Amino acid sequence: MATSPSGNVVNVDDPVEGEVTIVGKAIEGETLGGDTSTIYGLDGIASLSKTWESSRDGRNWETAQTVSPRSLALNQYLVGNQIRARISVVDKFGVESILFSKPSVAVKNINNKPAGKIIVRRVGN
Repeated sequence: MATSPSGNVVNVDDPVEGEVTIVGKAIEGETLGGDTSTIYGLDGIASLSKTWESSRDGRNWETAQTVSPRSLALNQYLVGNQIRARISVVDKFGVESILFSKPSVAVKNINNKPAGKIIVRRVGN
């Protein structure tokens, strides 16, 4: 018995699963990392990239400037902001998925020591 050939098999996107977890303490002067070891996809992972975002209100997010996407050094500018990692995953069929970590608590300030010189000037007689 012979049958007719079927049509081409088309890939159905299997969503990426897993999560990114922020590693480190949200304190000025510390460095945060992002653990992506639990992220996987049935369609395979062709590439994975990470960017960092910050927010003052937890609703509006902007890209945090960093030297390396692997980690984020927490400076004075980020104090009071929540931080999250944004992960872009492209599977082997070219489909991109975006995952976000849970936001950190607001970055805590460290009381920096004063710097500079005190100059005393006499005014008047």
